Amino acid sequence: MKINTVDNGSQVTLEVDGELTLKSYRDLLDTIETLSERHPAPERVTINLGSVDYADSVGLGSLVRMFMILKKAGAQMVLRDLQQSLRDSLALTRLDQLLTIE
Repeated sequence: MKINTVDNGSQVTLEVDGELTLKSYRDLLDTIETLSERHPAPERVTINLGSVDYADSVGLGSLVRMFMILKKAGAQMVLRDLQQSLRDSLALTRLDQLLTIE
């Protein structure tokens, strides 16, 4: 997994490329944890998943964990540009009702 960070202070965009799986989710989670520990934390973190072609159950669960970490820090998490297969997985698990998707 590759993560490109665009940091505009109160708004951060993470461009993610690769798979979101048991083997790779930790890189993204570490980035989210680092952002949540900033003072002040960003107001909004947008995760562009347009280049993520696969997410397993651990990857989906990690999105919930990231959401909770950022919410606790007072930041909004937004998922953007999801491929249809990832949208379908989020809908099937009803995570699309918890997470903000653009």
